[in-house]
Amino acid sequence: TADRIHPAGHVTARYPWPCAGALYRYFGSKEEIVEAIAADTVGRVMSLLDPLSKEKPPLPLPEVFERVATGMAEVAFGPEGVGYIAPQVWAEALRNPRLHDLVESRYAEIRGAIGTLVRAEQDADRIDPAADPDDVAAFLFGALLGFVLQAAIGGQARPASFTAALTALTRSGP
Repeated sequence: TADRIHPAGHVTARYPWPCAGALYRYFGSKEEIVEAIAADTVGRVMSLLDPLSKEKPPLPLPEVFERVATGMAEVAFGPEGVGYIAPQVWAEALRNPRLHDLVESRYAEIRGAIGTLVRAEQDADRIDPAADPDDVAAFLFGALLGFVLQAAIGGQARPASFTAALTALTRSGP
């Protein structure tokens, strides 16, 4: 299990393994390694979203987005660097049905949590109540994944820039 292979209790992309073969003492295949990293990472993203979805009154969506993007940047590009393997996980999920199902179910959890935040925004009259919250959640989650990809490839993505764009898109009035 992941807690036996890393002192912090999770699989990482940058943990200093003595050799690549050391991982196979704990995992039977590359797919199992990728699955463990994906499952752990999604759990950590959910731990960012859960407390924000319970805020009363609900935080404005741009503030939530900035907190989540900042947390995702720390998870993805901090010392463990799991964001650098995100493209590999996505590519592997396209060819591996088991990983595809795992990633899709985990992403559905994240979209569901974002949907809860969107509904709170609708109740606070900050998002059009006629909008489908699941569609808005899928769009926002796509923006977060795009943030991770842009940061991994170009290193230029910053949470504040994405938040400013979301604020501009959600601003009401003339």
